[in-house]
Amino acid sequence: MSVEVASADIARVLLQFLKENGLSKTFRTFEEECEVYLNTVDAVDALVEDIESGQWDAVIRALTGLRLTEPFVIDLFEHVVLELLELRELDAARAMLRESTVFDAMGKRSPDRFLALERSVSLAAVDVSENLFGSGTSKQVRRNALAKSVQSEVASVAPSRLLALLGQSLKYQHSQGLLPPGTQLDLFRNIVPELNSEDDAPCVLQTTNIRFGTKQYAECAMFSPKDDMF
Repeated sequence: MSVEVASADIARVLLQFLKENGLSKTFRTFEEECEVYLNTVDAVDALVEDIESGQWDAVIRALTGLRLTEPFVIDLFEHVVLELLELRELDAARAMLRESTVFDAMGKRSPDRFLALERSVSLAAVDVSENLFGSGTSKQVRRNALAKSVQSEVASVAPSRLLALLGQSLKYQHSQGLLPPGTQLDLFRNIVPELNSEDDAPCVLQTTNIRFGTKQYAECAMFSPKDDMF
């Protein structure tokens, strides 16, 4: 039975290896050339909890460097600006609106929405009663919607998948007797080191007796592939 593995999955395994070993330039180049993106976080559940509780520093830190869809990023940054306004962090909200490239994309994609956000930033300094999050919704409803959306944007996987897969392969070869016990495989060249040859000699040391019935006898004998059973 053959098992097919998607080329994109192989690329992601290699990307994870590059990221875990600090090869950031190679990581970015490989992503661009193969057009496959890792988009993983340490724990999706923890990220969801941070969004639902409004821990935006932790959320943005976890998502920095990932290739997320433009609509999700716009929704996220817009909501962060609105929460800053609610907290009366006006300077931070203005700086985020003016300096983040996300809002350039928002202005081109949804100009009316961008103008409405600009208006909220302008009015927040004088009108604290304005419903910042829109009619028929609330801050927590919007947080929950973002938490649900992020689960389709990112994933969480076990660390060191490349090394784990190689280890599983070597264990299988060892169990099938393809790798002699106590040896090291040249993984790159796929060469098994030759064992030191020894001269054949008759057995002179008896360690045990195997008893058969009066009408039974052995016609053949063999060792296991690992040489640990007879």
